Amino acid sequence: MRKNNKRILSVGLVLCMIISLFSQIAYAEDKSAFVSGQYETILGENVEVELKATDSAGVIALLCEIEFDSEYLEILRYDDAKLIGGTLTAKTDESPMRLFWMDALAKENTLVEGTLGTFTFRTLKPGKTEINVNYKEAFNKDGDLVPFEDAVIEVNIKETDVPVVEAKEYTINALAGANGKINPSGEIKATEGKQLLFIFTPDSGYKVNDVKVDGASLGAVLEYTYESVNADSTIEVSFKKVASSGGSPGGSSSSGKSDKETIEKPTEETTTKEETTKEDTTKEETTKEEPVKTEWVNPFSDVKTDDWYYEYVKYINEKELMKGISETEFAPNNTVTRAMFVTVLYRLEKEPTGAKADFADVPEGAYYENAVGWAVQNGIVNGVTETEFAPDNTITREQMATIIHRYMKFKGLDMSVSENVDVTSYEDFENISDYAKDAFRFACSNGIISGTSETTLAPKESATRAQMAAIFQRCEKVLLNQ
Repeated sequence: MRKNNKRILSVGLVLCMIISLFSQIAYAEDKSAFVSGQYETILGENVEVELKATDSAGVIALLCEIEFDSEYLEILRYDDAKLIGGTLTAKTDESPMRLFWMDALAKENTLVEGTLGTFTFRTLKPGKTEINVNYKEAFNKDGDLVPFEDAVIEVNIKETDVPVVEAKEYTINALAGANGKINPSGEIKATEGKQLLFIFTPDSGYKVNDVKVDGASLGAVLEYTYESVNADSTIEVSFKKVASSGGSPGGSSSSGKSDKETIEKPTEETTTKEETTKEDTTKEETTKEEPVKTEWVNPFSDVKTDDWYYEYVKYINEKELMKGISETEFAPNNTVTRAMFVTVLYRLEKEPTGAKADFADVPEGAYYENAVGWAVQNGIVNGVTETEFAPDNTITREQMATIIHRYMKFKGLDMSVSENVDVTSYEDFENISDYAKDAFRFACSNGIISGTSETTLAPKESATRAQMAAIFQRCEKVLLNQ
């Protein structure tokens, strides 16, 4: 009898284990997640680490952050598998790395099952270390947030009896001519095999003239990548003035002041004419113009009165500069694309007539076509190449600051910076790209941009719709005070 009881108990335990196993498998299939893993390598050798994910829900946009210990590992390159269509924006030169995929025009969600990309690391020190894959945000085509589970990838770097050969190091001289910047700049030390990206940023009113690598012309590109550094090299960029389109840009005077002053001081003849017009205006016409100001009724369920961005969303929606992603959702934490940002700026300018956008990826009739044409024509924004604007690329906080800086120059504002504002006091000031530091100084000095905390500016983070609303409200305030 005891034997039978033991047998029954044993069978019961096995069944419980099987049920538990199946429940775990089912849970894993239902849960979107990055995949943990383990790698073993030898000191001095490169190790290729795959970034994998499983996704049962499907996405059109995904942002993650990769953290690693730079005492053990040096990132050499990242190769994207293009599993998620659209544009990849990547910061892959140091820890933490930020990877963002987006396909804003996708009609269907992408089921992420497999390898997103591959990192190549150089091993620096023996021992066990971890690579943390941290989820930041992901969205499906309906704008719903898709949560992902974080992952930990373990790397075991073993000692070797074979003498470790020191990696070769090369120098890249990055030079920029007048009226623009290259980032990074100066003498850049790079380990052999390193992938290295350079970005060229013209000053307001200028554009890239030519980029040369070791004397060979690449044309007017806006970025260049050394896919695998294997020798000393020189990269240099020159800039030229944007051809004038004639007339005052955006319908404004060169001083940035409107024609309001002239209108407010009419001649006697004009006054008489205006008075006559007013006398002839019917009561019916007057009644038509009175109900212009109506109290704003908040249509957005995700914007509450106690949210820090409530007044900013109210302003930008009331001014018809921004709408929601639906009739009831504003999506304040959604990221902002280049097309979206330039379009709102264009609306702020009352949609002036401008040149058409001459980019292969800006289709005729696109909602942002005229906005892109106007912004490029006036030196406020550039394409990523001569033929591509990359409208679906997300915009970072430092890119947003730079565009606003150029816009304020375009408006003829005093670009001086208050001595009372010291942006170098922020802990992450050194993380700001060189091309964007003056923009942050101006924006912070004029109250257009504030830190994400008392100690951080978060220049590399993607800008959100709420932040964009705040910035445009503050911009108009600055413009009105000029």
